[in-house]
Amino acid sequence: MDKAGAASRRRREGVVG
Repeated sequence: MDKAGAASRRRREGVVG
């Protein structure tokens, strides 16, 4: 599970979900 990794990448894109 990459919760931290996915969140970090999404945060860079500016997508919160």
